[in-house]
Amino acid sequence: MDTNVFKIDFAQLRDKAELATGDAFFCAKCGAVLNVHSVVENRKSGDSEKQIWACEFCVHENEVDIEEEEKPKSAAVNYIVQGAAQAMNNKDGGKKGISIVFCVD
Repeated sequence: MDTNVFKIDFAQLRDKAELATGDAFFCAKCGAVLNVHSVVENRKSGDSEKQIWACEFCVHENEVDIEEEEKPKSAAVNYIVQGAAQAMNNKDGGKKGISIVFCVD
């Protein structure tokens, strides 16, 4: 058995993942992505309130602006790169079946 080899079920990308619009939030220091395990803390700074996400990997404090419904709620999230109206206009435009897969090693 090799501990560096594991199986990934890519059906998760197609069938079971949560759909999200907009952009993912990346850590400014290490590039990790805000995920279901991330904790966003509200902090008061003078008269304003900031949302701070402490990265789980490098503990860098990132300032984010995220609504509760935008936070990932599952381990796998598919981000829609193109808006819904654009996707409908380009439906099947010669690109049917094309997927972009972002893998972290």
